[in-house]
Formats: sequence, structure tokens, C-alpha cells
Amino acid sequence: MVANTSSTCQHEVVIERVIQKSITQRTLNYIKKIIIGPVVAFFFNQFRLSSRYKILNTNANAIGHLCIDVDCFLKESIAKNFQFRGVLLADRNLCSNVFLCKIWAKNPRLVIVESSLLCFLLDYLRTYPETSFDCSRYCALDGQPAEVYRVYGKHEHDDPVISWDQPLLNEASKLFNREFPGVDISKVVVLHSRDSLYDQAVQNENMYTQKYRNSYVGSFEKIVDFLHAMNYVVIRIGKYEHSSQMSKILTVKSRNLTRYEEQVLDVYLSSRCALFLGSASGASNLAVIWNVPVFLLNVLPYALLRPHASNSMALPKLLKLKGKVLSAKEIFQKSYHWLRTDDLYKEAGIEIKMNGSEECIDDFKEFFNAFVEKDIEMEAILKNSEAQNIYRKICPGNSYDYYASSLVPQNFLKKNLII
Repeated sequence: MVANTSSTCQHEVVIERVIQKSITQRTLNYIKKIIIGPVVAFFFNQFRLSSRYKILNTNANAIGHLCIDVDCFLKESIAKNFQFRGVLLADRNLCSNVFLCKIWAKNPRLVIVESSLLCFLLDYLRTYPETSFDCSRYCALDGQPAEVYRVYGKHEHDDPVISWDQPLLNEASKLFNREFPGVDISKVVVLHSRDSLYDQAVQNENMYTQKYRNSYVGSFEKIVDFLHAMNYVVIRIGKYEHSSQMSKILTVKSRNLTRYEEQVLDVYLSSRCALFLGSASGASNLAVIWNVPVFLLNVLPYALLRPHASNSMALPKLLKLKGKVLSAKEIFQKSYHWLRTDDLYKEAGIEIKMNGSEECIDDFKEFFNAFVEKDIEMEAILKNSEAQNIYRKICPGNSYDYYASSLVPQNFLKKNLII
């Protein structure tokens, strides 16, 4: 009873902080809209800066957007020969990964603003068409297909836009070798299994509205066993609540590192690993921008099932209604694929089932052979499978992943009669 009371009090404190943060944010936004925004926009246009610089309308505090929006902008900037530079507002106190911004800053098509004051002053310029570049179409608009898939499809065979600066690479590799002595980075597999601790740490209301996205590290057990037998080292990144760990998984969290050092390792590991294992989180995009294969488990909602890059696969959680597993066709017909909060699933009477590790191992082995061991025949089989073709046909035009060329798990979908 004492433990439950303590937990309830902690939740109440976090809720109160979220509310206070929301009120403060609304007040600041009002000030920016009425006073700061118009004044800064006037001088920005007066000095004709808008023809040379565009503020990227993205959220650098979210790792998925910091990766994908910037990557897509740079790909389009090169392809379309933009005559302006993108300006990324990445407040060093709030940015999801300061080290990644250091790498982005080496690209001449970008300007990174890290000063909290400058970010505050320039922030409202993201709302004016003449001073901003709209990144929201890449991966931030619900109810319609995300443009990231089209951008990636056009540049599928290109080298990554992002690249290592030698001093930064030396800094990162030195830290890796210090923390993981004797580990071959080419035999590393990165694991990120989402839960609510990160949302709690940053006082994000998603902690109370999007628990359906949470995963369970035990779902990866069979995969970890398989990788261990193949002499791969699995290293888990990110923040998570559950302290119990499988003995075969190394962690970044358990080390006495600064926040910045953790960010360095997150980028280094994700960029140099053989494979990224993830869940319904933006963290997997740390690997996507480097063309590293990505395999995701326990993904929801269905609209966001298929990952951004073609060398990727994702398994969804099962959705049950009155004890029966819903097929993909039923999910799409009833628009359950766009359910985005815990309450919406509850109101629809839908039970969400987390996958066990046995559910995913067959599809993982096929994926591993195709994209880690570079089995071209297996890759062709997966891309042209019956399950893949059926899913493409029934996926509705308003689904986020409508333009995706990434893969669905044929064994899992058939076994559970999802297709």
C-alpha cells in the first residue's frame, strides 16, 4: 500500500509539473506571437536574410525529428540545389542530442543555433512562410502519407548525407574504446526498447497518453540469443524504467557517464553498428540516417508500422477486439490505424497484446540474412513476398507509411491471420 501511495504521489507531482510547463509555454508562445515574432521577422526581411536563410520548422528536442527532418532537408537541398541554408534551432539545454548537432553543423548547407536566447528569439520565424522551411510534411502530419518515404525512395542508393568529421570521430571512438574495451564495433548490435521513463524525465504528457507505444526488452530475448551465438555484442541505449536486464545485453545507462557522453555513444554506436533493434520510438532514426539496417518490435499505431528506410522491417503489436485478433483489413477499414492515445484504444474496446520473443525470431532470421549478411536472394524474396504485396494493396492512402518500401513480417502476419 505504501509503495502504491508513493507511486501515485510521484505521478501527481509529474502531472502538476507538466501542467505548469504547459501554462508557461503557452504564455511564452503568446509573447512570441504578439511581440517578438513580428519584430524579428521585420528585421529578418528588412536585411533580406530570408533569401539566404530559412528556419527549419522542426523539433530538435525530439530525436526522430532531429534525425529525419534534417536528413530529408539536406537530401532535397542537394537534389534541388536550394540557394539558401537551413537554420536549425537546437537549444543546447533542450536538444535531444547535442553531439549529433555537432556532426550536422559540419554540413555547409546548415546553420546550427545552440544559444537558448537566440533560439527563443528566432523560434516564431518558423511560422512565417517567407522565413521558414516547412519540415512537417516529412514526418509530423497525422492523417496523411509522410513525405520522408518519397525522399528516401529517390535517394535509396545514395551514400548517407551525414558524415563523420575526423576530430568528432576520434572523440567518439576514444570514448567507445574506454567504455567497451575489446569490443569490435562492426560486431555490435544496438538495442533501444522504449518505455515511459524518457517522457517522465522531460515532463512530456506522452507518459500518460501514449503508453501503448511502450515495448518490453524481454521480447528481444530470442533475437539476443541468436545474435550472441553469432558472436555479436548487443548494447542497449536510451532511458528505461526496468532495471532487470538479460545478462547477454551490455548497457550505456549503467555506466557513470555525463549526458553528453551518453549522446556521443548513442550516435557512434548507431552509426557504426551492424544492426539496430528498436521499438515504437524515434531513436531508431539514429541508425536510419547512416543507412544501418533497422528491425523494430511491438510497433503501434499501424499507420506508422513500416520504418522509413527500405532496409528495415517492423512487427506490430496484436490488436484484439472481443478476444479476436484484428486483421490489417479490419484495422484499416475502421481507422484503428490512426489511434494515437491510450484512451482511444480503450474507448474502441481494443486490447493491445505485446509480442513474446518466439513471435519474431523467424522473421528476424530472414531479415538478418538479407540485410546483415547481405543475402541478395533473401532480400528479393522478402521484398516480393505475398505478404508484402497484400499489405501494400490494402494499406489506405491516408496512412503515414503509404509510400513505404520497407518490409512487413510475412511469417508473423500469416501466423496471426493479420493478412
